[in-house]
Amino acid sequence: MHDIYTAIIQTGFNKSKRILNLGEEVILLKEPENNYDSEAISCVVPSVGKIGYVINNFRTLPIGCFSAGRIYDMFKVGIFAETKFIVNNISILKLNLESRNILNDIYKSSFSNLF
Repeated sequence: MHDIYTAIIQTGFNKSKRILNLGEEVILLKEPENNYDSEAISCVVPSVGKIGYVINNFRTLPIGCFSAGRIYDMFKVGIFAETKFIVNNISILKLNLESRNILNDIYKSSFSNLF
């Protein structure tokens, strides 16, 4: 299987402050209870908490990246991803497909302290 990339947009932080570093691993978690988007996937940095969301709008999604809707059914609860590129407040991540089985076995509440 080929590499799958997605992109997140940083929210709730000073846009000039870099939260992620290249090579840093993050956790992408489904948010089925999200009132604005039924396919919302949040991005969590364990040392910081929730920093943004996977982009689900084709107008703002970088070319070559999968939207939240395209990756939503690839995992049950969450998946690890590695930061590959950063441009302003958008970060491009490479999904770690092997991790989806690890996180599928962990109940989402295990991550509740990260929000």
